[in-house]
Amino acid sequence: MLRLRLHLIHIVIILTLIFADQYSKELILELAATLPVQMASFFNIVLAWNSGITFGLFNNGGDLVFNIISWGTIAVSAFLVFLMAKEKCLAKSIPLALIIGGAIGNIMDRFKHGAVIDFLDFHLSGYHWPAFNFADSFIVIGVCLYLATSYIKEKNEKI
Repeated sequence: MLRLRLHLIHIVIILTLIFADQYSKELILELAATLPVQMASFFNIVLAWNSGITFGLFNNGGDLVFNIISWGTIAVSAFLVFLMAKEKCLAKSIPLALIIGGAIGNIMDRFKHGAVIDFLDFHLSGYHWPAFNFADSFIVIGVCLYLATSYIKEKNEKI
């Protein structure tokens, strides 16, 4: 029963993240004609299409790169679902749910639009961070939390 509850928590988290990501991107598409919008001196809302990988690498890679990235993301996500389902520690399984939710949000863009929609644009004192989206944030936060919990667990086992 406890295992079922844990899986339900994972499903709710993943579906909530996918919904938030997809809703935000649809909103950006609706506002496309009015973009970019400066929100603060260091932050803009933009519409950027990323057909490549992180930070726009391989953006002009063509169908082969698109297929490798898309199917690779699906394979990694399936593996993470397997790991998450086996994980008994909530502190380690929740970060996996964040990564999976973010990955699914971005892969949905790839198949729906042929590219990932990015719109959060930060810059400061001449330094410009590549545009990203909520799914990217979920993935990064999930990876950081997973690494932190792994480190803490490993450190506690040595004591």
